[in-house]
Amino acid sequence: MKTRNALAAIGLLLCGIVATQMPALAAQNAANNEVSVEGTIVSIRGKILIVRPSLRPVITRVSFDDKTEVIASERGSKAMLKSGMRVGMQGRYNEQNGFRPRWIECADTPLGWLAKKSDGLEIDKQDGSARAWGTLKSVAPFVFVDDAGKEHTANIDRIFGVWHDYKSDKNNLLIGVRIEASGTKAPDGVIKATRIVPDRNFAKVGTMFGEIVAVNGSAVEIRPRYTTDKLKIERTPNCILQRQISYDPDSIKIGDRVTFWGEHRNMAISQGDPNDFKAIALLLGTGRYPATEGKDMPVFLTGKMTSIEPVKFQPDSGKLLNILVPAQMPIARLVSIASSDLKPGAQVMLVLSRRKDGSFETTQIILDASPWVGYGG
Repeated sequence: MKTRNALAAIGLLLCGIVATQMPALAAQNAANNEVSVEGTIVSIRGKILIVRPSLRPVITRVSFDDKTEVIASERGSKAMLKSGMRVGMQGRYNEQNGFRPRWIECADTPLGWLAKKSDGLEIDKQDGSARAWGTLKSVAPFVFVDDAGKEHTANIDRIFGVWHDYKSDKNNLLIGVRIEASGTKAPDGVIKATRIVPDRNFAKVGTMFGEIVAVNGSAVEIRPRYTTDKLKIERTPNCILQRQISYDPDSIKIGDRVTFWGEHRNMAISQGDPNDFKAIALLLGTGRYPATEGKDMPVFLTGKMTSIEPVKFQPDSGKLLNILVPAQMPIARLVSIASSDLKPGAQVMLVLSRRKDGSFETTQIILDASPWVGYGG
């Protein structure tokens, strides 16, 4: 019980460790008579995405076509900013100190909202904020030009983050992917998307959850969560089959050898102890959840527990870490299973990819996996 109480207490303290989503652009959409939805793709019907919104769980349909921009975003740094880039930013403003952006979004060529006409600084004096976009003229000093040719300056010393936008592929619009879609709303309620921005989640792209409806050789028929649809998925020849075995928090002791999947505190956007490590899952053994890879993405660290309350962990290499534990964090072992363990009624987590013919295949299936390690909910 002591361990459970310690983990729950720490879970209540979590805030502001690492943000991977692009800055919200709802105000920009409103200004251009657009509607938007942020949520998770739970099903796909041809060129219609069935989306479960994050804040209002009422299923929304989003259509896309060859004209729809699909824009991906990656976290960068001020070092990637170059003259000629299209930039957008938002932050604090007053007449004495001028414009101090908190984040910058950039693209090598105008994409999405960055392609819209720039009229210079949009200042909200009551709120003490401003936003702007235009073409970057110089980084030091930071000068950008609006579409009327007027130059503007900004102080970027206190910037929290830089995001780099680039064109993505519609094949990355898969079940389980979180998106922000913007466009116009038809009378039947369908949002005709002009722009879709997939979010970089800690789970591998294509991660989804559902229930097995039928098994036929290497094919499994799945009913994705939150829908009544059915989806046929082929297992690849080397598909990894596993089952999650969950453990009670009280089973973890000082000195145990474990692996934490999580993310280091990003000091560029969150103040605090640089040795803080926000956990996603605690794993026993060699099994691993499918994870996104790349800059600022969560990592797997193996080592020993040195304290339970507070939770401290000594990885095999590096400094002692303070583990920040969310209440939903699974403590589990992933064990190998056989094809015969895939049976109708089983709850599964899969990693989907789309074939050239539009059908789906999976490279990994985990029975009884915690939704927390995928798209949640």
